Amino acid sequence: MTRRAPSAAPKKDEATGTWRFVVDLGQGADGKRRQATRRGFPTKKAAQEELDKLRRSVTTATYVPPKRQTLGDYLTADWLPAVRRELAASTWESYDRNIRVHVVPRIGGVQLQQVDGALLTRFYGDLLDSGRKRGNQSPGLKARTVRYMHTILSGAFDDAVRWQRLIVNPATRATPPSAGESKAPEMRTWTGPQVRTFLDLCEGDRYAPAFAFLALTGCRRGECLGLRWSDVDLPAGTAAIRQSVIPLTKASGKGREGRIVARTKTDRARVIELDAATVATLRKWRRYRRPRSSLWTRATRTTG
Repeated sequence: MTRRAPSAAPKKDEATGTWRFVVDLGQGADGKRRQATRRGFPTKKAAQEELDKLRRSVTTATYVPPKRQTLGDYLTADWLPAVRRELAASTWESYDRNIRVHVVPRIGGVQLQQVDGALLTRFYGDLLDSGRKRGNQSPGLKARTVRYMHTILSGAFDDAVRWQRLIVNPATRATPPSAGESKAPEMRTWTGPQVRTFLDLCEGDRYAPAFAFLALTGCRRGECLGLRWSDVDLPAGTAAIRQSVIPLTKASGKGREGRIVARTKTDRARVIELDAATVATLRKWRRYRRPRSSLWTRATRTTG
């Protein structure tokens, strides 16, 4: 008896309240019958639009046949290595850590083409409820962290579409924490008198000059640590930011170390003016640090 082709009309999943469809795609080049199942659509109209798009893609030969690749394998074996050269070292390490710690253990075993908006939305909810791996804080991750995870996955799925592993990006149909929920906490800064008190207390400490430089220039920590004497012009009262020191995982995989990133985001030096007190502090500090090229630290391994 010949099996009937499944109905292509979208149907509502009463358990989730979302819409889905199963459509017959005819015979493939290998002679086997092909079907496509799509789930997680918020409305019948959205499901119908995707169904129509899928039919058109079959007609124009742009349909992506299913492969037995899991989401975890795609992310760790294909996507992370491919984007490594495009990202700053610290950004790539953050992507890698979040994928391996949070994504792979929870949904990494799902086939790539079975990932849909509903699954991702449940995943985000699980992270908000019980995503924390360490520490004594609440068991769930902060909304800002979960939205960052959504950003990572959105980029990965965009590339999957571009590489013809997927037809659509399932993250566009997911519901991550809103931008309002995920906004950064309000920054709390010291007053002028508080800064003065802190610097007075640091007097005589080996890090006092670096603390003073940070307080009086507004530099980032990594920019300050990356300064060399060749970047500083004391007679002119200026310092040029050309590189930074960032903490990254050691090659052994155990512990972290400071590494020099020998470039800025714009690939151009940013020159800052130094006040008389900072110049005087650096003159005094240079007499102590003269044998070394770096203002504050020993040279560290350089990354591109």
